[in-house]
Amino acid sequence: MWLTKTGQRWKAILFLLLALVDLCLFGMLIWRINHPGTISTIVPDEVTLSLSVVGLGIVAFGWFWLSIRCAECKTSVAGHVLKHSPASNWFTTLLALPRCPNCGSPGNAHPLH
Repeated sequence: MWLTKTGQRWKAILFLLLALVDLCLFGMLIWRINHPGTISTIVPDEVTLSLSVVGLGIVAFGWFWLSIRCAECKTSVAGHVLKHSPASNWFTTLLALPRCPNCGSPGNAHPLH
């Protein structure tokens, strides 16, 4: 696996954690909308939750797009996979890459952290 060889697997794991936090925020938003009579000082209002869900989603995908790069050609491997793979399997495609889709590097070069 190219991500493991290049030492960038942690970036994919961090992206998944950010996506999980975003999913939890979305769940809180849905709960807040469906239970308007429940006033809680712990759960923020709908506007704050909406902006947080959108903002964290943009940050997570933007960081993911820009962070996973090939050490040889310096291009965004995650960006290439996101653009050219179907939405149903882009993440598994990225995890299973045997080499850089841009230059064909097997990932044996110096790890790009």
